[in-house]
Amino acid sequence: AGSQAGGFDALILAVPAYRAASLLAQEDEPLANDLRKIPYASSAVIVTGHRLEDVAHPLNAFGLVVPTIERSDVLAVSFASRKFPNRAPEGRVLLRTFVGGAMRPEMLKKSDEELIALARTELASLLGVSGSPDVAIVSRYENAMPQYHLGHLDLVRRIEAATSKHVGLELTGSAYRGVGIPDVVADADRAAEAVFSQLMQN
Repeated sequence: AGSQAGGFDALILAVPAYRAASLLAQEDEPLANDLRKIPYASSAVIVTGHRLEDVAHPLNAFGLVVPTIERSDVLAVSFASRKFPNRAPEGRVLLRTFVGGAMRPEMLKKSDEELIALARTELASLLGVSGSPDVAIVSRYENAMPQYHLGHLDLVRRIEAATSKHVGLELTGSAYRGVGIPDVVADADRAAEAVFSQLMQN
């Protein structure tokens, strides 16, 4: 919040790789250049609430992933109120429909109204959802999904080797060794322990 200058013994950058690149470019351009090589994709999530009686599928799972071969406009559907308690009132269900991603970036050009209509059509086909949803909300996540292409771990090792030359600097986040919450938490722990160890040695 705001611009403040100060001196610090250590710095952990828990930001997307492209943000870290812009912050480190003046200090280490080769490192910044490698960080820029990690591509990102965007997605949108359409959250809809439905009466349970309007859903033909038993929802006896946590969700579904739609394979590319199906040529669907939807990437996945999460049965949010089945995965987590208290996400929907009794007799209601909360669904999260994912669109976009690296394979369908053009989906993000659609308006919220178009995405809601698309989600309703796909949910009717996939889960037998009928009627109008009680609630429909679209959330957009621009450049939020790091993509692990062939050679990603070699790139990460190169980034880590370059980062190690800057004592007190650590990078963490979903860009490096896992996009799931447990992976990100584990990497943050690693970064914190590395900084603590460096500070204790100095």
